Amino acid sequence: PDTRTNQSTACVAGTYSTGSSAQCTTCPAGSACPSTTAATVTPCTAGTYSIGGQSACTVCPSGSQCPSTSANLAEVCSPGYYSLGSQAACTACPAGSYCNDTRLAPTACAAGTYSLGQQVACTPCPAGSYCASTTLAPLPCASGTYSAGYATTCAACS
Repeated sequence: PDTRTNQSTACVAGTYSTGSSAQCTTCPAGSACPSTTAATVTPCTAGTYSIGGQSACTVCPSGSQCPSTSANLAEVCSPGYYSLGSQAACTACPAGSYCNDTRLAPTACAAGTYSLGQQVACTPCPAGSYCASTTLAPLPCASGTYSAGYATTCAACS
């Protein structure tokens, strides 16, 4: 609003003015200001951010983490981690699965392979051992049994 006349000045998105204020106020970093005519300052939630002067918080992109709500500090997830977006921190790929794309959800390991977590690929169960579970390390075959690899059980020697 302009106090010298009876005309008001419209504020642009990301700023606001209340009452008889002669100037528009810039929305602070870490917040969103959806209204240009009211002091509706809404803090950004974890996984979103605002550098200031924004009418809405920006969603952190998939494959990244945004640890700060008040700065554009989007960091790409490390191998073995993932983010589906809107995350303050990347998520470790769980045991029994692999994460070869930081932007996608984990993929389950196939039988005969395993992952102890934070892996970009499942590990084949080696010859002479078996993988009873995709979430556990291989176990050696008992005496009198064998496996050629990728096994979930050992077979008896003939």
